[in-house]
Amino acid sequence: MREARHLREIQPSVIRRLFDLATGSSGVISLGVGEPDVTTPEHIREAAKRALDEGKTHYSPNTGILELRQAIAERYSSEYGLDYDPDSEVMVVVGGTEAIFCAIAAFLEPGDEVLVPDPAYMTYGPAVRIAGGVPVGVRLSEPDFWMRPEEIESAITDRTRMILLNFPSNPTGSVMPERPLREILNIASERDLLVVSDEIYEKFVYDGFEHVCLPTLDAAERVILVNGFSKTYAMTGWRVGYLCASKELMQPMFKVHQNVTSSTSTPTQWAAVEALRGP
Repeated sequence: MREARHLREIQPSVIRRLFDLATGSSGVISLGVGEPDVTTPEHIREAAKRALDEGKTHYSPNTGILELRQAIAERYSSEYGLDYDPDSEVMVVVGGTEAIFCAIAAFLEPGDEVLVPDPAYMTYGPAVRIAGGVPVGVRLSEPDFWMRPEEIESAITDRTRMILLNFPSNPTGSVMPERPLREILNIASERDLLVVSDEIYEKFVYDGFEHVCLPTLDAAERVILVNGFSKTYAMTGWRVGYLCASKELMQPMFKVHQNVTSSTSTPTQWAAVEALRGP
């Protein structure tokens, strides 16, 4: 029994191996995975308990319960002035990791290239390879560790299909300002490329920096926004992420999600509603 060829280049995660070694070991502090050092707040945990007691344990719609999709849309409207339709432009998935995979798998043909930051979150490259694509690293240059527009421009080939951005960055913590992000979007528009913006760390910004929500920069028609609840609300184990994008971009991603995971845990989604609408 042979492993699929495109999986042979994917190595098991070293970060996860170290996490497994550290788990349960006394006196060991794990610096491996992106795990907030606090427990999920009580009001969120209580919302999940209520959902269980009320029998909210059945399948949810594939795209997520309407109340959560509405809460996500409301949040982006109030915080960023973005107008996402909860019925057709918001989809709840199993964590930010599935959101990234849906965004990549929905649009790549075999051999297509995706520009990814280097260094990057460990899943980006393998997700591209599983989808049949080729990850192309764009170095995060010192001293600020940005993806520089000129380096993105030089990395583009005839096979380039997508640019993957992640700011605030995992693992560098860097935050890109508006001007170079606009330049990257201009390049994407000129070359007809999709842009996936992983903004899971949006609230982890310090020292006077400000997070720029990429779809606010007049390019929402080609930007796929990835986010979730793991970091901001200390809900890593709950596995709730989401995608926001135009209806045209959402439809192919829905096909991937529907056939890979179907839907996210229903009580968990009610906890996520409380995370957005609670204190």
